[in-house]
Amino acid sequence: MSVTVLGWIIIPLSLIFLFLPIKYCVYITLGSSVFQAGAVLIFGESTTITPFLYCISIFILRVFEVTLTAKHPIRRCPWTKISIFLYAYSWIIALLAPKIFGEISVLTSSWGRSYSSLREVSANHSFLNYISIAAYFVALWAFFQVRDAVTYEKLLKCIYVCFIIVVSTGIIYIIFRKMDIDVSFLNKLLYSDVYSQMSNSTEALNISSSLRLYGPYKEASYCGGFLAPFFAAIFFVENKSIGETILLVLCGVSIILNASSTGIVVALVGVLYYYVMTKNLKRHIAVLFGGIIVFLVGFTYGYGETIDKLIFKKLQSSSGVQRSLMNSACLDVFFRSKGLGVGINNVRASSFAINMLGQIGIIGSTLLVILIIRVMRSASENQTLELVPKEKTRRFCFVFMEMSLVSQILSEPDIFLSTFWFSLYCVVLVSPTYYAGNTKRRIRISGRRKLV
Repeated sequence: MSVTVLGWIIIPLSLIFLFLPIKYCVYITLGSSVFQAGAVLIFGESTTITPFLYCISIFILRVFEVTLTAKHPIRRCPWTKISIFLYAYSWIIALLAPKIFGEISVLTSSWGRSYSSLREVSANHSFLNYISIAAYFVALWAFFQVRDAVTYEKLLKCIYVCFIIVVSTGIIYIIFRKMDIDVSFLNKLLYSDVYSQMSNSTEALNISSSLRLYGPYKEASYCGGFLAPFFAAIFFVENKSIGETILLVLCGVSIILNASSTGIVVALVGVLYYYVMTKNLKRHIAVLFGGIIVFLVGFTYGYGETIDKLIFKKLQSSSGVQRSLMNSACLDVFFRSKGLGVGINNVRASSFAINMLGQIGIIGSTLLVILIIRVMRSASENQTLELVPKEKTRRFCFVFMEMSLVSQILSEPDIFLSTFWFSLYCVVLVSPTYYAGNTKRRIRISGRRKLV
């Protein structure tokens, strides 16, 4: 076991936060989610513990400590049973599928179009994947228990800080590459296996690799899957401050530098979603003219061909052909497994929806949808004795989660992706703080209501 450069920063911070109020554990856990390509611990040659997984584990321990020592009462979580059923099913199908459907051919390399049997593929997978999923599910419960520890204003600022971390690291990397400054330290800090930030799709688009913004993510599409939901969410914020307007413009520029079709498409979906959900005519006109100006400037400076390749000709590109092949192979596995699925990571598509069908089948996918709906319903309920949550933060978190799901369905298939869980946790944190079946008086404490 070895500790990475990032680990030497995060591990001491997380241990210090164990002795501070619980809100600081919430902040560092949410903040660690953006370091998707990094690691704090490395076991052997390929097994890594990501900053997000490590901080979630520390956070869960802290929540257990405050609940078991009667410092904080345990609250009934509305999705506990669904989480247990979903996790149990994913375990059962992972154990049984290789024995029942062991001869099913699974696509192992979409570039080389090579296949292996399900039995061979499942034998190479680590159970660390299921430990990670268990931690993510337990963290949902943990965030629900301490959701009144963070005010809505501080939660929104924490999300803004996460965005600033992503953009600042990406811009610093671009500047260093542009000025021919050695980036080996940044690689060791941000990327566990030293990503070069150079891909085939980058070369095909004739975009300079030094000008493509990745931030602390493994792939451009993963970074775009964070930037675009943030853009849509802050776009929905009414009565923006000057700082929030600057963040909106900076996010738009970052999506352009990111140059991923996922980011561009999801950002456009977010703007269209705003048009459908709101009736602010003046703002609609302003957005329309702003979009026309950006469109014209982009074509004037030679981005027309790039946009055409990123969006309109994506399916004909090598990346588009690869993704289509992965989706078809995953759907074939889904049907050949009688709709039961073959286990987490035993098959992979490029779409989250298709990926879940192939891995956990129709039963697991249905349970996952119910889980997401229950999380969102719990945050949207207005109890008679509960204050209506601050609309600005709640709307931001809801739109961020909805657009995150759109990006997942488009091109981010992994259930382990930190942005997906980050969006869920943010929605949980804006849930009303109430006790089911309890009608005691509540008072406001730091922007929340709490039993007395």
